[in-house]
This record gives sequence, structure tokens and C-alpha cells, in this order.
Amino acid sequence: CPYRTLINIGVVMSIASILVVAMARHLLVALLGIAIASASSGMGESAFLALSTQHGPGALAGWASGTGMAGLSGSITFAVLTSFVGLSPQASMLVCLAFPLLMLFAQSRLHQPNVSYTPLLTPERQLQSKTGGTVERLFLPLFLIYFSYTSN
Repeated sequence: CPYRTLINIGVVMSIASILVVAMARHLLVALLGIAIASASSGMGESAFLALSTQHGPGALAGWASGTGMAGLSGSITFAVLTSFVGLSPQASMLVCLAFPLLMLFAQSRLHQPNVSYTPLLTPERQLQSKTGGTVERLFLPLFLIYFSYTSN
């Protein structure tokens, strides 16, 4: 699946960007890490947006909710780690290394390769599907995927 390859590359780039920024001693090195994070986010967002078409309208809502929450939750996470937990900015960045791995785990649970598109939210199944609440089943993995962008 080409999307899985893009996502894996994005995760590696995200981890690399966090490490580069956390360990940077010079401004230009930190800016390089930020550029890598930006490229990773762009690649991930386009891959997950494309994948959302295979999961019906609920997936697009989850994608949009996750991208909207990423900036806010990233700022809050960093503020909590540095201000309330008392970690240094470098240690806080290293804690955030868990987020790209969380994204990888969430997407592997959500997307099954070679699945043909079947709308999940037909009028008959808007609130409930045969597999359990469709919206509920898709929302948490998609939210986790985009919450993990907070590391960027």
C-alpha cells in the first residue's frame, strides 16, 4: 500500500525532527528540524486525507477534528510538561517521541490494506453499524493519529 509507505516515512521524519530540535545547539540546526517536521506533517496529512475517502464521511470528520486539535493540544502538552511537570524543554521534546509511534499504532489499527470502499454511514446505519458504532470506532483512532502531530 503506497499510503503505508508514506506514513512510515512520515513517522521516521517526525521522530528525526523531534530529535534534531531537542538536541540542537544552534539555531540553524533547530530550524532544519522544524523544516523536517513540516514536511512530515504535510506528507502525513495528505496521506490520511486520501485514506479518509475509504472510510466514509465519519472519517473525514475525524480527520478534520484531529488536524484542528493538533496545534492546540501540542501547545498545551508542551506547556504542561515544562510548567507543571517541571521537565526541561529538551526532555519535554523527548517525551513527545511517543506521539509518532502512537500515530503509527493508531493508523495500523484503523486502515486495512486492499479494502474496497463501502460507505460506512448509509442512512440505515448512521447511528449504528453491524460492527458497533461506526463513528465511535473511527473517531478514536483518527483523533489519536492527529493528536500525535502535536509532537511536531
